[in-house]
Amino acid sequence: MAWQAVADVPFAPVTTIYFSQIIGVEFYMIDRGFNFYKCNLTTGVWTHLANPPFIGTNLYRSLAYRNGMLYCVDEGGGAQPLGRRISWYNPATDTWASSAQVPFAVSQFLRIASFVFIDDDTIWAWIKRNGMLRFKCVRYVISTDTWTEFANDTGVLAVNQARSAAINAAGTIVYCGEQGAAAGCYGSYIIATDTYAQSVSTGSNYCFAHDPHRLWYFFPAPPIADRRYGYLDVETLTYHNDYWEAGPPSRTSMTSMGSDLNAIVDHSQALAGANPFVWWNGVIPPLAQTDPATGVT
Repeated sequence: MAWQAVADVPFAPVTTIYFSQIIGVEFYMIDRGFNFYKCNLTTGVWTHLANPPFIGTNLYRSLAYRNGMLYCVDEGGGAQPLGRRISWYNPATDTWASSAQVPFAVSQFLRIASFVFIDDDTIWAWIKRNGMLRFKCVRYVISTDTWTEFANDTGVLAVNQARSAAINAAGTIVYCGEQGAAAGCYGSYIIATDTYAQSVSTGSNYCFAHDPHRLWYFFPAPPIADRRYGYLDVETLTYHNDYWEAGPPSRTSMTSMGSDLNAIVDHSQALAGANPFVWWNGVIPPLAQTDPATGVT
């Protein structure tokens, strides 16, 4: 299957764009500003949605779909990078709501890089300590708007990005990409014992791609057109390399993508230097779609 252009992005993105998973025949996209859109893969039509409540300067948005709602890291900027809140969007009402700020001023673990749901009300988030390549996992409960911090953390590591988060089916181990001795390492957190570990490097680079059961990556070997996607299945800890063939033409970045295992959406810079194109690869999913977070059809 060849990559196909969906449509030119209908805005000039602020710094970086982030994709949701593909849901049915649509996906959502957000940048580090206030641009928030959905796109229909069958028609190529973009729809502008309500702006997120806080600007996203200097953060990883980590846009995620869960039970009909869209969640993202929010409120970036300031002297330290990454976000201070999680915000969520209701497509039925075209409105947003937000968590309280991460409150851990004493330990200075304050900046959200990525997150994953353990159930509909509970999120585990990778939080960065101000000014250090040092992370910990913390818990957020939506219904009570409460953040809970635990004692241990990763310590300072050579590479510590916590790009994307995933969790095993039992809900006992949280994972993230780009954490360890090199960019190709992944990190893990065992909830019951409050302990951290990192893998050996595979030579890959992990992507910004929310998937509750997989960490997506690519191998950064030139030329750019031959770079290919793969994923780590966190249930079996097996790598699936070369999951998709070579990417779209004139690609300038592979660090942000979205997938439902039937298709991938990705972006590349237009040759004329206009707004990025969005490309997709794979079959259009059926209208009766299974929620990737819950398994409910």
